[in-house]
Amino acid sequence: MWVDSLIERSRRIPAYAADALLAGLVAAVTIIAVVVESQTDDTPLTLYGSVLLGFQLVPVVWRRRRPLPVLAVVGIATLLYGMAELPDPPVMFALLLAIYTVASLLPRSVGITCAVVMMVAGAIGIWFGDASDAADVAVNYFTGTAAWFLGDATRTQRERARRTDDERAREAEDAVNQERMRIARDMHDIVGHHISVIAVQAEAAQEVLAVSPEKAAAAMANVSETARTALDELRRAVGVVKDNVRYDRAHTLDDLELLVERVRQTGRPVTLSMSGEIERRSEMDAIVQLSAYRIAQEALTNVIKHAGSNEATVHLRFTSSDVFLTIIDCGQTPQGRWRRGRGVGMTTMRQRAELVGGFFWHNPTADGFKVLAVLPYKAGGEAQ
Repeated sequence: MWVDSLIERSRRIPAYAADALLAGLVAAVTIIAVVVESQTDDTPLTLYGSVLLGFQLVPVVWRRRRPLPVLAVVGIATLLYGMAELPDPPVMFALLLAIYTVASLLPRSVGITCAVVMMVAGAIGIWFGDASDAADVAVNYFTGTAAWFLGDATRTQRERARRTDDERAREAEDAVNQERMRIARDMHDIVGHHISVIAVQAEAAQEVLAVSPEKAAAAMANVSETARTALDELRRAVGVVKDNVRYDRAHTLDDLELLVERVRQTGRPVTLSMSGEIERRSEMDAIVQLSAYRIAQEALTNVIKHAGSNEATVHLRFTSSDVFLTIIDCGQTPQGRWRRGRGVGMTTMRQRAELVGGFFWHNPTADGFKVLAVLPYKAGGEAQ
């Protein structure tokens, strides 16, 4: 609509130009009102009155840049004008604008102080000035009060809008930080796991290259396959997103067997088992299944790094309320167990469990290390 277009154009006008236009409009209205009043009451506008009008109208140009000095100058000029035998306009337009500006731009405490001072000054002007009827007093006090409340409401709305914008900015920043943390966790899990597998397979290939080229070739084939898998998962984790849809699906519990098999190929014996209400696994949210997969992946990465050729177990127990994911490996030295408990991987596993409303626990055992994640079926649920 043309009104919206007009408002949009007005917002593009520089502040000083808008204030100059408004000052000109206020001056024109005030002067017309004074001329009409002087002809009606036969009260001439003297040079003294013209000077006082100038001090009322000209400072309005700087009302937003110097609101308090403008109010002081306009207020004193208005007070002196009202006390003299001069033609009075219906309301003091410049003073109303100055009051509104102070109330809208400065803190409320400053606005209230200025309002009280102006009320006292107005009372003094009425007491010592010329005879003013009750209607003049009522009109000026009512309009002055209305101008202050309007300015205060404008300031409140502006502050509320600023707080809303700040909250949105913080929410957007939090969302970005959460996404960065998600990507960092994925990078740690994916890169750490697959690089560990590749390193073990490459070392195995070097060891048997001279005596068994076939086994070396098989190990390098596994290296190649692991590298391709890592690249695929990296594309997914970095956010291969188009129109907010991921190209690849997230990992589920169905992928655990393949994960365990890859670890077995490095020479680490790993067993995967499930117990309890296994049929309820279909009730698990996708994000919970992904968290379970990543926790198992990180734990098995530690198996590759620290457990040597000793056995490791991955066990899922489904209860009526939660899923218990336990990974146990054996054969570590006390120093190795201590280092594992302080690693970045433990932090990422805990974060993944807490992200879906579960909790994470880890502890060295007599002959190895154990991690336990208790996850709800629905993300956000409380683990029992």
